Order: sequence, then C-alpha cells, then structure tokens
Amino acid sequence: MEDDLSEQIPGLAGKNVFVVIWTTTPWTIPANLGIALHPDFTYAAVDTKNGEVLILAMELVEECMKSFGFSDFSILAEMGADSLERKRCRHPIYDRESLIILGSHVTLEAGTGCVHTAPGHGREDYEVGLLYDLEVYSPVDDTGCFTQEADPFSGRFVFEANLDIVAKLQENGALIHREELKHSYPHCWRCKN
Repeated sequence: MEDDLSEQIPGLAGKNVFVVIWTTTPWTIPANLGIALHPDFTYAAVDTKNGEVLILAMELVEECMKSFGFSDFSILAEMGADSLERKRCRHPIYDRESLIILGSHVTLEAGTGCVHTAPGHGREDYEVGLLYDLEVYSPVDDTGCFTQEADPFSGRFVFEANLDIVAKLQENGALIHREELKHSYPHCWRCKN
C-alpha cells in the first residue's frame, strides 16, 4: 500500500501491507488502475508472520491462507470497505498507483474479495471506474498486441503475454499464488475465436 493505515490500525505500523487481488486474466494487469472492494463486506488485515500483512475479505481468509500455503497467521484487524475507499496502492509492475474503490460487482464466490480493476478492459471495470474518475486505459492496439506503454510486453499478443506477466509478478515479489483454472470466456459466435 502507498497510504499508511497505521493511524486507523496501529498494529500495521512498520509492516508491509498488501491488498491481495485475484484475476483469471493476467493480460489485463498492465492496465490496472484500481482495486474494487464490495461496500458491504468486512475485510481483514492478516499477519502472515513474515513481516507482511495481507488485506482480503474476512469470509475468505481461511480458504485463501490455506491456498497460499500459510498455516501460521493471525487477524490483526477487521474493517469495513469504506475505511479503505480511496486509499492508494502501488501497481505490482509499473510505477503508478492503483486506487481502492467500491463496487457491488465484487463477490465472495472465488478469489479474495478484492478485484483487480482495469477500466479499459471490461464493462464492470469501466462502469465502476467512471464513478472514481479512473482513466479508460487500454495499452492494446487494434491487432490485440500491447503498445509501448505496456513495456516489457509491448508488441506481444495479449493472450500470449499471460505467462510473461505472471513471471514478472513473481520476479517483483508480487505473486502469492498461481493455479490453473478453466472457465468460460467471451468468444465470437461467428468465427469461434
């Protein structure tokens, strides 16, 4: 996090605090400008016992920590999403901020309750981004390749860059967990792509 939460939560003083996002589309991470939390969910600050604190939805803490491989952890604090609204985080790849925003599209069905938001890459992201004056940013050209703005992925077709983006997150120490997941994805009913 860019913003210091220790005034609100004294137990966070001196700790590295991270909001844990979940995505099935790594190729959209270069366009991340926000992290959406559900306005009605309770969020937890979880001490991983290694100097890091992870913020995620309270209802998903046990399941997520097990998936992440943490068996020794404790909840330092619980907070409403409104106490985190408009706090600033650091983008995991680029030197820019990601704003914590509130959106009712966030669910507890999968993930962490903290949704990566790229207003240039999806209807819900676009709509909630407009409410917070986030740029409709899409560093992708008409052929589906990343532009120079998305360096070091520039020139790459977005889907082919997925593994490189995941590798970059890992290299930057920003990847907690990775697993394969099959899910439906929009496609053209005419050409089947």
